[in-house]
Amino acid sequence: MFSEQATQNSFSAEYTIIVSNINCPFVRISILVNMKSWPLLLFLLSVLSACNSRTAENQKNIVGTWERVGVKAKSTSKGIIILPPFDASMSGMGFNRNGTFESKDGSFLSRKSNSFIWFSSNYKITSTDISFLDLKSKSWQSYPIKKLTPDLLILDYGDRSIYYKKFKAPEKPLLLFDTVILSRSGCYGACPILSLLVSRKGDVKFNGVDHTVKTGYYSSSVDPKIFAQIQHQFLLVNLNKLKDSYSFGADLETITVSFVKNGRICKSVSDNGYESPPPFRWAYLLLTLLPDKLSLTPANYPNYLKRYTNYQYSSFVKDQHAFDLLRSEHFLLMQYLGTGKTTSRSFKYSYQLSFGKGEPKIPTDGRFYRLQDPSSKRYVTIDIGFNFITTNIHREWRELTEYD
Repeated sequence: MFSEQATQNSFSAEYTIIVSNINCPFVRISILVNMKSWPLLLFLLSVLSACNSRTAENQKNIVGTWERVGVKAKSTSKGIIILPPFDASMSGMGFNRNGTFESKDGSFLSRKSNSFIWFSSNYKITSTDISFLDLKSKSWQSYPIKKLTPDLLILDYGDRSIYYKKFKAPEKPLLLFDTVILSRSGCYGACPILSLLVSRKGDVKFNGVDHTVKTGYYSSSVDPKIFAQIQHQFLLVNLNKLKDSYSFGADLETITVSFVKNGRICKSVSDNGYESPPPFRWAYLLLTLLPDKLSLTPANYPNYLKRYTNYQYSSFVKDQHAFDLLRSEHFLLMQYLGTGKTTSRSFKYSYQLSFGKGEPKIPTDGRFYRLQDPSSKRYVTIDIGFNFITTNIHREWRELTEYD
């Protein structure tokens, strides 16, 4: 904005030029210009034009999803490197053209019936800074932009620089699935301990153990659109290229996720200490929050199965070797056993489903499972309709230890 105030005397004409623009490093500049200072005014106008142009370019480049790829710490005056904290910044951010953004780290601001809402707020961007609206304090928090291109964003966080790259989803979904199962192991803090199964048909099974919206075994249902949202988030990751296991190497929470297609586990991933690629974490954090917004109905396992559902782990044992099921795979097997049919058919078992040293074991051939009903003391044979072992087990078996 420009305003012009003129005064004249017998010696010269003078003009006070007030320059005001919030998109430039300077907000308000007032200069006294005489007739010979027009080159300076033209220079200021060119700077202002460049600021506006850069702001427009930043507004265009920022739109999209950004993944944190690095943190560069700064040296202090004494040459000491300041190590960034574990959660120094958001691992992912999504910016929209309408001035809103979402954190991909899984915090909820609010919930709606048929859509998930990440922690979201407003942002504004200039030629030099990006600002986020803190909804609690109603104040803007600004961070200098060190660099912004269509593919690279570097923000100045004071004692460190945070590097983000524009996230690009796989061109074609490489792994579709009908059911997803998630389990969280808990930690020394308030991490939830739970298992959750969601199918394409909208069936939901939930077992909350601790630090969850409810504890116990529940069933529910969701609109298929919700499953489509969940599937879409996971398909932003190339699931086929994920490793089977990620580990931080410490006693931190372990999250396991299994995907089922046509009755077969097509992929299982274990993530200890949040070491998996950020887009995968964004997806399973979204799934973790699903029970918070569902109407959960208490459900019961058959009497003969209840004692086994209290275990969080299990292994198939044969001869001197064992195959450990991930928590998510164990929860899936419990669902198959819960919906299996009782039968009087006899079978020759070659495996045992073990729950640890000194715990009861279930004889099985992979399809038929012989369990004891604790109330009647009678044995019941359950037919799950297919061989779970030959269908789903493709990892290596390990040798038995003293703890088995």
